[in-house]
Amino acid sequence: MIERALVWEPANPYCWTLWAKWFQSQGQKEGQEAILRETLRLFPSDVVAGVELARLLIARGEDCWPEAEHHLKLAIPENPNRGDARVVMARLQGQRGQRREARKTLVGLLETNPDDSEALEALDALQETMVAEARDGPTELKRRTREQGVGMDTPQMGVAGLPELLRRGGLAGEFIRARIGENGAVQTKMISQESRKGDALAGFYSQWLELPDTPRCPPHAWAWSACLIWQGSAAAEAWEELAKRFPEAAVETRFLQALAGCAASNAGMPRLHEAGSVLDRPVDAIMRAGQTMLVAADVDQADRDDLACSLMACAAAAAPEFAPTGR
Repeated sequence: MIERALVWEPANPYCWTLWAKWFQSQGQKEGQEAILRETLRLFPSDVVAGVELARLLIARGEDCWPEAEHHLKLAIPENPNRGDARVVMARLQGQRGQRREARKTLVGLLETNPDDSEALEALDALQETMVAEARDGPTELKRRTREQGVGMDTPQMGVAGLPELLRRGGLAGEFIRARIGENGAVQTKMISQESRKGDALAGFYSQWLELPDTPRCPPHAWAWSACLIWQGSAAAEAWEELAKRFPEAAVETRFLQALAGCAASNAGMPRLHEAGSVLDRPVDAIMRAGQTMLVAADVDQADRDDLACSLMACAAAAAPEFAPTGR
C-alpha cells in the first residue's frame, strides 16, 4: 500500500517517510537510508527525514557524525517548536563526549517544553552516562559504547525501485559529505564513476562540486547544464537558450534566471502550480518556498546558492516509478 501511495501522491513527503519507517521496521537500515536521502533530495526542508537520517548516521558510528550534525543544524531552524531534532543533537553531543553541551541543549528544550518525554528520557540517560563515566572512566565507557554500535545490513532487493534508490542514496551521501568538507574529495568516487556514464544526477553533483574529472555535459542533462550557467554567471541569453532546449523544465529555468538576477521580489518569477494540485511536483514546493524566502528576507548569495542547488538536485532526476503491489 505504501508504494501505491507513492504512485498516487509522489509529491507528498509523508508517503516517503512512511516508506522509510517500513524499512526501519524490517531492520533494513540501508533501504531506510536510501529512502530518507531521496526524500531530502525531493523535499530538502523536510524536518522528519533530516532528523531520522541523523539518527541513523549517529548509530552508524563516529565517521558519520559530521554529516548527522549537518542535517540536524538544518532541521532545527526549520521547526524550532519541535524538540526531536534538539534531542537528537544532544545525543550526538553526548556521543562525542560533550556532556555539558548535551545537558545544556536538553535543559533549554525542557524549559520551553517541560512535558517532552523524549527529552526527559534523554536527560535521564545522559545523567546516568555522566555518573558511569565518573565511576568507570571515559576510556572504558567509550569502549562499551563502540561495542554497542549499529552496523549496516544487506537489504532485501525485492522492492520495486529500491536498487535505483540505493544508487541515488550513495550519490547523495558523497555529495553532502563533500559539501561539508568531510574527508575531502576522496568521497566522490561514485559520483565520478556515474557522471562518466552520463548520469544526469551524478553529473550535476560533480559539476556543482567542480570536480576536476567532471566530463562534458551531455545534451539530455538539464540540471547539469543549468549548473554550468549558474556557476558561470551567464547573461540572460544563456538562460533563454536553456529554456528552449528543455521546454519541459522552462519553469525551473525561469526561476533560476530570476534568482540569479538577485531580484528580492517575485518580479520575473514564473507562475507555479498550486500546492496540492494534481500537477504539483516536489520541485514546485521548493520554488514556492524560494519565492516566499526572497520576499520575506534579505537573502545573501550563499542562501541563493543553496536554493539553486536544492532546486537543481530535485529536478535532476524524477522519482522512480513504482508499480502498485498488493501490500
